[in-house]
Amino acid sequence: MLADNANNHYYTVPSGASITNSTTGKINKRSVQIISVTKNMDTSVDASKTGTLKKLVQSTTDGYGISSADGFYSILSDHVIKVDIPYTYSQTSAEGSATVTYDNATAKVSDENADYVANYEVSFAIADGSATISNGTVTGVKIETTGKTEYTHGDSFDLKGTKITVTYNNGAKQDTYKYDTASGKWIKNDTGTPAELPSEIGISLGNTTINANPASDTDKTVVKYDKTNTTPELKATYTKSGSEPIPSTENPTVTLKKKTITITVANSADEIKHTYSGNNSLTADEIGKLAITEPANFKVGSDDVTLTKGTLSATIGSNTNGNVANDLTINATGYVLGGADADNYVISYVNNAKGNIVKHL
Repeated sequence: MLADNANNHYYTVPSGASITNSTTGKINKRSVQIISVTKNMDTSVDASKTGTLKKLVQSTTDGYGISSADGFYSILSDHVIKVDIPYTYSQTSAEGSATVTYDNATAKVSDENADYVANYEVSFAIADGSATISNGTVTGVKIETTGKTEYTHGDSFDLKGTKITVTYNNGAKQDTYKYDTASGKWIKNDTGTPAELPSEIGISLGNTTINANPASDTDKTVVKYDKTNTTPELKATYTKSGSEPIPSTENPTVTLKKKTITITVANSADEIKHTYSGNNSLTADEIGKLAITEPANFKVGSDDVTLTKGTLSATIGSNTNGNVANDLTINATGYVLGGADADNYVISYVNNAKGNIVKHL
């Protein structure tokens, strides 16, 4: 060793000598710890509560958060590692939020990985996450009925036999709701507990909104006659805040009829003996002997309608010549309807009166 100065040392090797390096070392596995799931875990109502997340993990790939704490490293940029992580939702039975719990104990590196994965030591310490449970996007609605399809003005709408099907994501999921007459509620997917129809689903008949959840008979929707549309469609519509309403298709039709006001014509104590006159029209005196009964209360709700007894006319028998005969039916007419809602009603005569046409003396 030559000491030219205090800071520099120079070594010389004798001629013919050599230096042998026999030192050994160790390359440790690259420790990686997955601490979070950044993947969107939102799912749909009634989806499975459990599953296994299969995902590629890489420092440049979304899906997982990788710890940067002391002792842990990123994954090299040209390496990809597949992992399988079991998870459980706290609930998938209703729309809303849910907690997602990841099973760190059984999470593992997938068997599908490339050879270089042996150079990594992957561990899991994933915190619980959250998810939104929703029904997905509604892409179709259908309403069917095996029940009543003909209504008279003033009838209560009958939900018996009504079935509504809501389709999500172009058929990926369907929910059916059937009206249960025993409970007065709806049963979801044939197995659910009877409950009210969800508020997002509405039912209408023509321009009339139907109460889908009547608590009693008095809560049932009263059907009104519509002279502009006597065969309206029964429709269902799915409406959710922020989205366009989804109407049902292939809707059943319902027939609407006017309410009948019945006028009953019967005999009184005085017999009807019409003297032959060449026709079969009764005289005013003969009409006065008839017992005519009007309905006491025929209005539906607050309808504006009146029934007025006009100038009555009546015929006896069907022969317009009024030939002599006995026990002939008397047909009377002459009542008229008035008011803004008169078109919702029709007058019908029940002619029970009988009379005779006798010879002219």
